Amino acid sequence: MKIQFIILLMFILSCKKNTAKIKTSNEIIRKQNIIMQDSLKINRNMLLEKSDAIKKFGNPLKQEKILLEDLYGEFRGNIYYKYSEHERQSKSIYIKEITWEKDDKNYITIWYEIKGKELIPKAYLIWDKQSEF
Repeated sequence: MKIQFIILLMFILSCKKNTAKIKTSNEIIRKQNIIMQDSLKINRNMLLEKSDAIKKFGNPLKQEKILLEDLYGEFRGNIYYKYSEHERQSKSIYIKEITWEKDDKNYITIWYEIKGKELIPKAYLIWDKQSEF
């Protein structure tokens, strides 16, 4: 009888430890989700209208108008994959690529689709000033 009691007690204690581990794991996941949500909010804030970007970062360092079909490479992946293969080959979509100095360490490039006289923000990239593409 004592052996069964000891086994039962050990089983209960091990369950409590596992429950504590599960609670800790859930807390970590919850904190990570909060961080991810916060970073997503920041990310959405970086997809700025051109006038808002100028207010936030000042005058652009570089501006370029590019046919969507001619956008390729690691640097332009964020905009390239916003469109289907058919759209990329259509030769009718133009993109305005504008780069600003974001802060002491980073640049930000925002890609806008040109629709008539309107610029529609589609994608962006924050990249280290030391980066080489």
